[in-house]
Amino acid sequence: MKKLFFIIVIGYALCSTGLFSLESKKPPSLMLSIQETMGKLESYIERHRTSDVKAVFDFFIDLFSLPTTPNDCKDGKYKGESIYDDYAYKHSISIEIKDKKIIYVYYDEVKSSGSGKRGNSQYCDEMKKVTGASPAEAYPIYEERLLKNQDLMKIDALSGATYSLYRFRSAAIRALQQAKK
Repeated sequence: MKKLFFIIVIGYALCSTGLFSLESKKPPSLMLSIQETMGKLESYIERHRTSDVKAVFDFFIDLFSLPTTPNDCKDGKYKGESIYDDYAYKHSISIEIKDKKIIYVYYDEVKSSGSGKRGNSQYCDEMKKVTGASPAEAYPIYEERLLKNQDLMKIDALSGATYSLYRFRSAAIRALQQAKK
């Protein structure tokens, strides 16, 4: 009963925020591909409270059985990139998988002009003042935690970098989806 209630609440939230439309004549399951859904989810991250983002993000991982670990992935190097966000950044991750383990991770958020947040000391200084964390500090920690835990869902958010965690996870899911093909 709790699960049904949760599904109804999430469904209402998705429709009320425009993530899905009930006006389509197609069934919801056929309306969007997983990649299109990931794009909608990435847009959702930018525009909602972190508690709402967590609930919707977790719901989509379960609904689409999205990969959060390198289990069942082929060895190789993979890149995952989000759509551009509201601030003209694309969230990009490079991972390498060997023997069902992630052995390399590099993440950055790259402006449409090509410059990344991680190496932009002015941006990092401003973010540190506002949130208490900077991309230059947070991204390597998220990378390290993924290497250690081998599971996106076992990475805890850093104070001041919670939205970055969901963008990191989204990019990594895109890379892991490629590795499973």
